[in-house]
Amino acid sequence: MISRVLLTLFLMICSVTDLVKKQIYLKIIFPFMAAGLALFFINGELSLLEELGGIFLGVILLLLARVSSEKIGYGDGLMVIVSGIFLGLFMNIRLLMWALFISALVSAVLLMIKKAGRHTELPFAPFLLISYALMTVFYNG
Repeated sequence: MISRVLLTLFLMICSVTDLVKKQIYLKIIFPFMAAGLALFFINGELSLLEELGGIFLGVILLLLARVSSEKIGYGDGLMVIVSGIFLGLFMNIRLLMWALFISALVSAVLLMIKKAGRHTELPFAPFLLISYALMTVFYNG
């Protein structure tokens, strides 16, 4: 239960800063990362392999940010690392896939109504938050 609350709070804070400042701050990332790791060692709900896999998904995004000249932001990769700490590999993949799907839908609608162009940047944190909320309701995630 505390994991859900912390992850929700983390995604809410990141969503606000991403929407307002277009930034994901390390001073937010690191405390939640530490809390998630502490809960991992205290609760032991996930296997070490599941935990590392969840983190690795975010590392892949960091590498994509590097090779894409930050078309994917480093903050997005760091957020997925933190969510991976809390969720593990498979739920983190589900979170990322839902967030990408919802952001694609929103992007398509914005393009159709001519409120955005091909190079318009959208903050990704709100899509992670929406996806986590949907997962919590539908998948008991």
